[in-house]
Amino acid sequence: MVINKKTAGGREKRGGSKREREEREEEEEEKKKKKKKKKKKKKKKKKKKKKKKKKKKKKKKKKKNRDYMIQRDNRVKVVFYIYYI
Repeated sequence: MVINKKTAGGREKRGGSKREREEREEEEEEKKKKKKKKKKKKKKKKKKKKKKKKKKKKKKKKKKNRDYMIQRDNRVKVVFYIYYI
């Protein structure tokens, strides 16, 4: 005859003969092993590769066909541009 007694934690405390207890413990260990086997491996998340930003090419400025001549008159700087056509 198995006597179930409730402990302070609310868990059932089972009584019974020593042999019955050992059999029950073995069964519980087997169940735990089976549960452990059922656990699936977590898949590792793949890291996303960062896309490299393309550098914008700077446009070369066309050289204008021009020369310049500088004249200074009493603190004033005058620049004359001479264009060639």
